[in-house]
Amino acid sequence: MPIADLADTISAAVQRNRGIPAMLDAYGEFADSPIGPLEVQHLDEVFARIEENLLQRFPEVASRRAASAARNDVLSFLSISGNNPDRVKQILQADLRKSVSQPMGLSIAERFARMNPDERRAIDATLRLIRNATADILFRAEAGKPLATAGREYERFFAAVKAEAPQMRELRYEKLIVEKGIFNKLLLKSSERENYSIWIPSLFAKDNVDMLVEKVALPSEHVILSRLREFFATTPAEDATHFLERLVDNQGVLSKPAEVPEVIADFIQDQGNYFVMSPIELDDVAAFLSEEEEKRQASIRAEEERKKLKEAEEAARREEELRMRRRPRPEAVPAKVVAGEQQQQVSDVAPQILVSRGGQGSIYIGKQLDLSGLVSVLARRTPESQIPSTVKVIGDFYLGADAVRSLGVAIVGSSGTGRSTTLRRIVDGLGSLASQYVIVIDQKGEHRGLAWKYQWEVLAFSRDSQAREFRIPFVPRGVQNEEAAEFTAELIQEWFLQSGLNCTDQQVARIASLVKASMMQHNAQEVEKRSQAAASSPAEISLERVVRAMSEDQELSRFGQKLSKSFLSRATASKIFYLSELDKESAKATPELFQGKGRLFDISGRGLRDPTTKEERQLLSVLLLHEMLSSKVRSTVIVLEDVLDRFKSQRLKKRAVEIIQKLHEAGNSFIVSSRTQAREFVGDRCIEILHRMSGEKAVTEELQGFHSDVAMKTLASIVGYLPRGYVITSQFEMPDGIKLASSAIRVEPLQFSGT
Repeated sequence: MPIADLADTISAAVQRNRGIPAMLDAYGEFADSPIGPLEVQHLDEVFARIEENLLQRFPEVASRRAASAARNDVLSFLSISGNNPDRVKQILQADLRKSVSQPMGLSIAERFARMNPDERRAIDATLRLIRNATADILFRAEAGKPLATAGREYERFFAAVKAEAPQMRELRYEKLIVEKGIFNKLLLKSSERENYSIWIPSLFAKDNVDMLVEKVALPSEHVILSRLREFFATTPAEDATHFLERLVDNQGVLSKPAEVPEVIADFIQDQGNYFVMSPIELDDVAAFLSEEEEKRQASIRAEEERKKLKEAEEAARREEELRMRRRPRPEAVPAKVVAGEQQQQVSDVAPQILVSRGGQGSIYIGKQLDLSGLVSVLARRTPESQIPSTVKVIGDFYLGADAVRSLGVAIVGSSGTGRSTTLRRIVDGLGSLASQYVIVIDQKGEHRGLAWKYQWEVLAFSRDSQAREFRIPFVPRGVQNEEAAEFTAELIQEWFLQSGLNCTDQQVARIASLVKASMMQHNAQEVEKRSQAAASSPAEISLERVVRAMSEDQELSRFGQKLSKSFLSRATASKIFYLSELDKESAKATPELFQGKGRLFDISGRGLRDPTTKEERQLLSVLLLHEMLSSKVRSTVIVLEDVLDRFKSQRLKKRAVEIIQKLHEAGNSFIVSSRTQAREFVGDRCIEILHRMSGEKAVTEELQGFHSDVAMKTLASIVGYLPRGYVITSQFEMPDGIKLASSAIRVEPLQFSGT
């Protein structure tokens, strides 16, 4: 029978019993357990042990009924799968995670709330150890003997628990764990001669461990942090770090003999064969080590910056001396005018200083400074507070709206240099012009004030008094099946890479083939339901169907489970994306998103329980660009902030470049901000506004293509020292052929009036 029938059968069983915790626990224990062909032959013994465990947590009648019903369901699942227990467990785990993991986790948390303090300490410690464990926890003991005979792994694990809950007796603690559903215990025959009691964290505990720790978390006064600072002050940093790292790596348990530093001996307990630190204090140690590592890296970077600063200062001094010897000081400085204004020619000998003035169709940016004076001041490393009084202000600087519209703008600089201020200033200028159509993709919800000022429509994931609600399909629509499958696979790869999980191009190709197969299956179902015409149009399937197909695939099952656990299960996911077929039907009826003079898409997650993650904002930006292309957006300025430099998937980056290129061809232009150069997106002829940059690689890449009449060596010597809000513009050519020289500007922050 087809695999799809097995998935549907399991899903129906889980949904049918989603209100019966004992049944869900029985399913979970079977899915958790290492069931092989030998255990399948003795399924009655397996479910007898499951029933024994259920009796520790539920009334006798409920436990017996649940074990019997779950056994019959599992027999049915095995029959459909051709007695393939691994396939049954894989699909069962995926469905339990998707459908009932969170409700079961809340049920466990509710039971924890009724515990006495000692029990809560024990549970808190157990959960922290499960969360921090690098591998699954597995204990083995001979049949008929206590769990305490399970060996070294058991001793080490429970030594850490008893360090936090010393009043808990071992036997009572074991019973408590079984009762509360943290561990499942199954006695399984792994060979003909040996029996083992196998203990593993339950599926529901693992999937909800962060929530459970939050619910039962013990109050911590973080006393150990002050002691650790004393420890680092009195001990060589290398020795102190080595000891603490060894303590963290061993989850707070050190085998004897071991030397314990006296300064933190109060936090280390002697437990027979081990020295132990409790898990709640160990979390503080891990956080402290992370903080110290950040300080160390910052110190290394600061030392490197000091060396570069000294070298750059010397290079700038030599460059300035050489320039002054070669170029005589002019008696008068000719002026240039922005786009749409007349411009006088500049002498080849005179410094090319751009003096801009306002006019119709111009955008005010800030105060233009004497560029050579600013270079000289920065080369001398004049304190930032003295720069305004030292560098001459030439006048106000304006950009022509026609130049912005025809060339596009790239605002480049490190974090905290004022990129958002410059972006807001340009967008405000565009908004004031009745002829300009603007779409803003707002990453952090920072630009709503501009939308309200110019009465643009705001769209967000949560409706409020100023915003209309919208969602976007995760599986792209409006393209043929093969392209949609590849696009979806690339989005999934980017999400995994952003989350720190490797996903190779071969695996992406496999995901794309599964998506395409799901689309073909969906079309076939549509033909049966409606008409033959349904097969001729591109299929619109759901992300849920894609994830299920991945979970059922042997090669991609871990990817499907990760998506189900960390993406689909998030409460906000369904508020952001259309995930199911039912959602797709709603998506078709969604009002046009891109009509009107101005649109602002707030994708920060404002108003939701949880804000959007950086991975989600990355994918949302690409999907919105694709929707603009599908909706045939034309003659519009599209604003993207801090998106295009964050791609980890080269495949998705290439697709984003292709989408933007097609939008360019449709008469659209872009204003983007980025931490690194963005010319491949905006175009080599764009207007670049360069803020302070850090990092030799980033500076080198940016300046290699930066058009300027100032020597690159000079720019390289000062770009790392531009104060916040100070920028250098590139040299660019207007549509009418007029070339505008590089300028130094102090960007004026945008002020909203009170009226």
